[in-house]
Amino acid sequence: MTETSAHPTPATLRRLSTLRELPQDELQDLSDRLHIHEAGKGSVLLQLGATDEHTLYLIEGSCRLVADDGGVKIINHTDASALAPLARLRPSHYKVIAESAVRYLRIDSDVIDQAVAAADQPSSLSLETYQVEEEDDLGHMAAENRLTLHIYEDLNAERLLLPTLPDVAIRIGEAVNDENSDARKVGAVIETDPAIALKVLKAANSARFGGISQIATVTEAVARLGMQNTRFLVVTFALRELFRTNSRQLEKRMHDLWEHSRR
Repeated sequence: MTETSAHPTPATLRRLSTLRELPQDELQDLSDRLHIHEAGKGSVLLQLGATDEHTLYLIEGSCRLVADDGGVKIINHTDASALAPLARLRPSHYKVIAESAVRYLRIDSDVIDQAVAAADQPSSLSLETYQVEEEDDLGHMAAENRLTLHIYEDLNAERLLLPTLPDVAIRIGEAVNDENSDARKVGAVIETDPAIALKVLKAANSARFGGISQIATVTEAVARLGMQNTRFLVVTFALRELFRTNSRQLEKRMHDLWEHSRR
């Protein structure tokens, strides 16, 4: 991966979704400061989980975005999705690999944030309608607005990859729906994931489902819980692991959404 002496033209920068609202003089200034980067096929432009404060834009060639769960999205420079940043969130949710020889831009994220802030600047006529918020609330709102913007960019660019449900949960759902399945067959599928198997056993021996005696096998647990309860519990356990986050606000939103989906 090398930095060339070539500069992107203001017209090239204006095509990019997060820069198109910048005035012409600012685009020209940015053009003079930026250089086009080049990388060969197979080069890793961005590692999964990367925290560096730079934003990548694909100019020529194609890239492969690989999510943590293995989901893959190919982006070509002729696609509409190439007008949005590659893997904007930090830590990065994707590993970005050059699918061919590529030319790309590497822009300081502060520049992007300033451009977005300038584009979103309210007019003086609307300022009087705003209300003062607590400082913590403003911080949370700003973080949520940035997250919403990044998700919207990925969604609008058809680059949003959602995590997939673990294989064991899918196979258990299929087994439960199979009229030829019984507790033994469903139990055998559950046992392929020791962590979920242990949780199913614990649930079967809980006060809610427990009988007079404790059970020790997954097959017995499935028989006691019933097929539908077993499937519900397995999906619940899988989703709890899938949607873990260090953000209290995001965790609360996901919990509220989960509770709403159960009604």
